[in-house]
Amino acid sequence: MADRRYLIRLAIALAGLVLIYTFGSHGISTGNILQMVLGLGFAWLTAEAVTVAIDRFREREGHAIQGAEGEEAVGAILDRLPNVYQVQHDVPGAYGNIDHLVFRNDGAVFLIETKSHRGGIEERNGKLLVSGKPPEKDFIVQVQRNVAHVREDLRARYGLAPWIQAALVFTNARVPLHCKIGHVDVIYISYLERWMGKAAGQAEMARRLNKVD
Repeated sequence: MADRRYLIRLAIALAGLVLIYTFGSHGISTGNILQMVLGLGFAWLTAEAVTVAIDRFREREGHAIQGAEGEEAVGAILDRLPNVYQVQHDVPGAYGNIDHLVFRNDGAVFLIETKSHRGGIEERNGKLLVSGKPPEKDFIVQVQRNVAHVREDLRARYGLAPWIQAALVFTNARVPLHCKIGHVDVIYISYLERWMGKAAGQAEMARRLNKVD
């Protein structure tokens, strides 16, 4: 995603240079004062618009890099956990890709969404706030929809729709203890292993997984 945004930023810059040169050189070459002013004016407006667009995509590029680093940090924790049947990363879901799916040997299933936002996290009237404001999209709904998607997928594959432990993990923000919204636990990355350790196994799901093997 970061690479794609970098390429878009580069394309905007190149297109902007072409337009600025076109408007500016045309205005100067005409020798007409009015056309010269108009040409240079359009060139200036283009430069301003290109600068704004480039800054916007540079910021989004930074967010993508920061998000990828957060996912890698959580993924590294999950990949070294003991007693794990399977860990899947970047899984297609119903509401964007699912960052991490974990199947433990005892049948516990975890869906983990990672966010790299900074600031303070809080719950207010059943809503998640980041630095006192709603995030750019509803992260809780994102997790809930993907939980429902995974349960139906497991029902189709194993004939069983297990309970899924869902968490929204922040890697940089300040997260209060015991924050839970709509069956989704909101936690800081350092609490991830402890949170997973508290989850009970599901014997029937464990039997289904082993039967597939």
